[in-house]
Amino acid sequence: MRGGGHSEEKKKEYRTPMSVDKEERGQRKEGESLIKAVTLHSIGSETAGEKFHPIVPKNTPLPTKKSYVYTTAKDNQSSVEVHILEGEGEMVADNRSLGRFYLEGIPPASKGVPQIEVVYEIDTEGKLYVHAEDLGTGKKQSSIMEEHVSIKKAGEVEKKEKEEKRIERKTAEEWSELGDRVEDSEKKLEYYTKSLKINPKNADAWDDKGITLVDLKRYEEAIRCFDKSLEINPKDPNIWGSKGTALAGIGRCEEAIRCYDKALEINPKDTNALYSKGLVYLYDLGIYEEAIKCCGKALEIDPKDEDAKFRNYSPPRPQNLLLIRL
Repeated sequence: MRGGGHSEEKKKEYRTPMSVDKEERGQRKEGESLIKAVTLHSIGSETAGEKFHPIVPKNTPLPTKKSYVYTTAKDNQSSVEVHILEGEGEMVADNRSLGRFYLEGIPPASKGVPQIEVVYEIDTEGKLYVHAEDLGTGKKQSSIMEEHVSIKKAGEVEKKEKEEKRIERKTAEEWSELGDRVEDSEKKLEYYTKSLKINPKNADAWDDKGITLVDLKRYEEAIRCFDKSLEINPKDPNIWGSKGTALAGIGRCEEAIRCYDKALEINPKDTNALYSKGLVYLYDLGIYEEAIKCCGKALEIDPKDEDAKFRNYSPPRPQNLLLIRL
């Protein structure tokens, strides 16, 4: 919740009556699981400082209902924005937005005094109902989120559990290889994380985890992974380039340029770094002369591959290579 600031240390957690109705209870066979689906990610709200506060944990059985009591961050705050997200990132930008609405009409009070209860209710299809109530006045506001929660159906859950049991004993290298082979970004992230728990000195695994986080647009976490990798292997230009891409993703363009320069200091013929640096100058900073220089140097090194490079590195915008080559 924007403006939610700090939260009261009061948390209520309970299942809803819809979780097991009488008809379903009567039809269930002995030993049959009641779990129809689970959440694929954690669900929670935005709080002050653009931080993500998870309330419904990842892999929570559905249907479910949970709530949390927040408060205000400013004196005489008359409204709060309830912004609901899903993901595992610490910051709002690292997670997926599911929707938002406002609770208006909060009476004037010092910050930290109002108590705003936010209730999250998710059905077995991933539909999310959110209710906010000012406990002091009884003022309420409810909304069905625009986006459904990402879920895993029961069959997928059972299949995942069997697969996890089968591969639970793996070496760090084997976990990294599994991460390289799978296509699902969340699974990649899981496998690289397991590899790093066994061997935290594997620079390649930190780099691979960071690249996966970039794919998930969780840039802040990706930067931390690249920093870990660079502590172990500071002479790898690819890691410097990857960090530059993550920094550019959150608008820290000057730092991104310095990372690309570091990559080029180590390997002056790194066309990836040149193209990426040129794109930051073009799209983010609008410094066309510098973009032209970067493109020209890259084309001198590899004049046959510019189209493929730009397909791989340019964001989905109407500008193209012609803007650099004029």
